[in-house]
Amino acid sequence: MSSDAAKSDANEVTVAEKVTKYEHFVNDVLREDLKRVLLRQELICQQMAQYLQLKAVFQGVQRNRLVDDCEDKPLKMQTDIGSNFYVQTVIANPRKVFLMIGMGFYVELTLEEALAFIDKRQTHLNEELNQLSTQSSKIKANINSVHLSLLFVIEFFIGID
Repeated sequence: MSSDAAKSDANEVTVAEKVTKYEHFVNDVLREDLKRVLLRQELICQQMAQYLQLKAVFQGVQRNRLVDDCEDKPLKMQTDIGSNFYVQTVIANPRKVFLMIGMGFYVELTLEEALAFIDKRQTHLNEELNQLSTQSSKIKANINSVHLSLLFVIEFFIGID
């Protein structure tokens, strides 16, 4: 009987070590992966908001320039430089804009080209956001699965005693 008790104690220690190992896996690996995915989702949402704002500005400029029919005149407007601080700006040629396309590169585009680029970029960002949502759901499911498995293991070994 004492050998059975020793085996039981050894099994409990082994189970406790494995439970601890899996808890560390959840906390150190899965939760960190989830944080990275959620942070990336947040950055993409911020980019999408910026593109929507830019699109609204370009459409407003396009609409006002067509109504006024004075495309050769400079355009005066206020520009947000961050934290809702605005400065008066003058655009010499409102028919063309410089748009950052990524990696610090800017391209000179017409308003129509810029709007088309923004639409394509928003489509791409939406696809990436959907992929990240799927990925975060899988990570959350894995976390729940490991937690449930650990619960069953703990209940099983507590039930033996």
